[in-house]
Amino acid sequence: MWLKGPYLIERRVVLRRRIDLRGARVELKPYTGEAELAMTATDPRSGQSVQIPLREAGRNLPADELTALAEAILDELGLIRRAVDEQETAMTVASRLRELAAGSTRTP
Repeated sequence: MWLKGPYLIERRVVLRRRIDLRGARVELKPYTGEAELAMTATDPRSGQSVQIPLREAGRNLPADELTALAEAILDELGLIRRAVDEQETAMTVASRLRELAAGSTRTP
């Protein structure tokens, strides 16, 4: 899985998903346990979703990756594309990603 501009791309043997984070519905939720966290991005048109672990084994993704995700979500075009209630959620998710990025520099 990787981020290319505003697109979160997941490639598997028989599957490829490309989610435009500028208009995707995004949410944070537990991944595999209480301390683990993931972000789910769902394309509102196709219904396809991608889940990316943000915290595994007590460690956050690198700060630059978390910041890039936040910036893609808060792209100006993305805020225009979203309904008002989804804009608030997107801003909350992006804020949390930035908090994790700030903490990832202090995580051993």
